[in-house]
Amino acid sequence: MNILCLDTSGAAAGVAIFRDGRLVFEACVDHGMTHSVVLMPMIEQGLEAVKMGLDEVGCFVCTRGPGSFTGVRIGVSTIKALAYAAGKSALGINTLDALAYNVVAHRGHICAAMDARRAQVYAALYVSDGERLTRAGEYAALPVEECAAAWPAGEDVLLVGDGAQAYRKEWEAAASGRAVFAPPHLVRQRAAAAGAYALALMAGGVRPGGPFDLEPFYLRLPQAEREYRRRLKERG
Repeated sequence: MNILCLDTSGAAAGVAIFRDGRLVFEACVDHGMTHSVVLMPMIEQGLEAVKMGLDEVGCFVCTRGPGSFTGVRIGVSTIKALAYAAGKSALGINTLDALAYNVVAHRGHICAAMDARRAQVYAALYVSDGERLTRAGEYAALPVEECAAAWPAGEDVLLVGDGAQAYRKEWEAAASGRAVFAPPHLVRQRAAAAGAYALALMAGGVRPGGPFDLEPFYLRLPQAEREYRRRLKERG
């Protein structure tokens, strides 16, 4: 199957294209420009580079969060619009699942951790047999110390995600030497990993839905809504 996959859940915007299950294009831009500016040109360049039309894309895929609230909305909205225009299906991939799939070849425990600010991470724990990924805990927004405390005793855990980079010292202290860090080329979100995971899910029987079935996934309320609720509470 041909798929077009986007990741806009973090600081970088990524586009990946798979033809018949093979990665044929991947691009990533992380230089401060907003995703809404760089995303469509990247998609157009990718499709042109591999000589593929939108009508040849069998499924449109994106990471749907957790992550940057604005970034997630941009990616989800773009994929919904493209899938609707092409009359094709869409599939959302949890960003933490896609992150862990970066290092699926690792045998053992993997912790995907994204920087959630406020000294917290969006995180989930996984187990990989080298080919298949199994989530071993709930998706959560929590401090590094609480996350590491839930790891299996006596086992090393491979950390992946910008939350691993941002809080490296905290992980090392909280995990008592059991934290192993993914290499730089695998530590961040990648559209290609999300696309590869989508293909694995579909091969296992997961069926994509319609464009408007796709919705963002958040572990915390957007800041504007949190502030609104706080003001309401203060007013009594």
